[in-house]
Amino acid sequence: MVYGPGDPIRIFNYLKRMIDKRPYILIDEERAKWHGSRGYVENVAGAIVSAILNENSKGKIYNVGELKPLSEQGFIEEIALAYGWDGEIIHIKREDIPNDIKDKLPQHMVADNNYNQSWVIDTTLIRSELNYKEKVPFKEAIRKTVLWNTDNPPQRHNKDYNPNVSDYKIGRQGL
Repeated sequence: MVYGPGDPIRIFNYLKRMIDKRPYILIDEERAKWHGSRGYVENVAGAIVSAILNENSKGKIYNVGELKPLSEQGFIEEIALAYGWDGEIIHIKREDIPNDIKDKLPQHMVADNNYNQSWVIDTTLIRSELNYKEKVPFKEAIRKTVLWNTDNPPQRHNKDYNPNVSDYKIGRQGL
């Protein structure tokens, strides 16, 4: 999963709640524990250039991603730290959400995904054969991503955010 400037989707569903000074973010407890490999756009581009320029990479496939993939909870915490949000991340069970409000909730709460199996790739090959290292450190990557997303909110509806809907008042007491 590539994130960074130019991607109006990957973090905005969480960042929007932080921008709006929400006191908490609700998240599916299974999704909170899920780990997924991510890569910052400039780092992924650098890895691609390295593979193109290295003669030894011909015919090989390399996985690119951060060395230590974070859980979704950890990723949200890093976004919060970069933005300066000090709210709480609250875990909920999908089965505890009343059916009559599911269509009003964001995807990070109700997506019918299987989060029992993480999606983590091994980046050892590109790191050892091409001496790949991230040029942009993780904290700086998150900071740049948060700044870009703050200045460039999505203009079109996507599965995680609808700019035409400004009222998303589902509260803790309703869950």
